[in-house]
Amino acid sequence: MLIKLIIFTFIVGMSFPRDLYQQIRIDNPSAHVLHLIQTSGVAIDHAHSKPGSFIEFAATTGEVLKLREIGLNPKVLIEDLENFYQSRLTNDFSDLDRDFDYGSMGGYYTLDEIYENLVDLSSNYPSLV
Repeated sequence: MLIKLIIFTFIVGMSFPRDLYQQIRIDNPSAHVLHLIQTSGVAIDHAHSKPGSFIEFAATTGEVLKLREIGLNPKVLIEDLENFYQSRLTNDFSDLDRDFDYGSMGGYYTLDEIYENLVDLSSNYPSLV
């Protein structure tokens, strides 16, 4: 059952384009502006703020567009958060030993690498995966 769920998730995930996450800042957010953001459906997760000065948070390109459509002017600080964090990871694992490959993001797998591994498992073990 779990394998079927993983394969279903893989197939569904491949059907939708990946949205790019950006780090954005909105300067001088009033209570009205914060209310506009909340009612727009844009989630303010992992926010960093200085009350009365700014609020920063991660948003998809679609959410940034939505914020602009309601009259806000978010400043994009980091264009592609995935690449930003990927560039900060190291791939020097010479002193570690393990029975499987490391992913390209500092040892972690990207979503594409996860999909590739699932396809390989399915091809190599069709009666199990």
